[in-house]
Amino acid sequence: MTNKRLLIFTGSGKGKTTAAIGSMIRALGYNWKILFIQFIKSRTDVGEIITLRQFSNIDIYVGGLGFVPPKESIDYQKHYTKAKETYQLARELFQNDYDMIVIDEIFNAYNKQLLTLEEIEILVKDFFSNVNSKCLIMTGRNAPSSIIEKADTVSEVKMLKHAFEYGIPAMEGIEK
Repeated sequence: MTNKRLLIFTGSGKGKTTAAIGSMIRALGYNWKILFIQFIKSRTDVGEIITLRQFSNIDIYVGGLGFVPPKESIDYQKHYTKAKETYQLARELFQNDYDMIVIDEIFNAYNKQLLTLEEIEILVKDFFSNVNSKCLIMTGRNAPSSIIEKADTVSEVKMLKHAFEYGIPAMEGIEK
């Protein structure tokens, strides 16, 4: 039995980041120090970032450039470089005294070939090596089975229906 937890929120449905933030809110009730790193996502003018910035014990790094184009695109390299920079920053910050670390959209970065499975496994190892960290949460579609095997809790968010399918744009307070 360990006093550390690895949680994964994966699947095709809306709510993975929201579930991770819900866990963060719970941890704030115990005054935990939290690190929140986002891969892929680039916007800082969205509800979750605006709200989380109000807490002094949450460090936030939005490390993406937004929608990732196909690998053949000339802009893909910019996303690849940014993902590697965010990954290196994560490795450095994992050495600090955070009770909870949330890495949002990391599996999407893996699925878009911005990160390797080995890099994700290194982050998991870094987490378990840090004596002070209590919880690592990773989110994104299609979590790799080798990471799922290491997790204590895995929740799959399944999409049954989504407004985007019907051309309804993102709404402040709901999707952004």
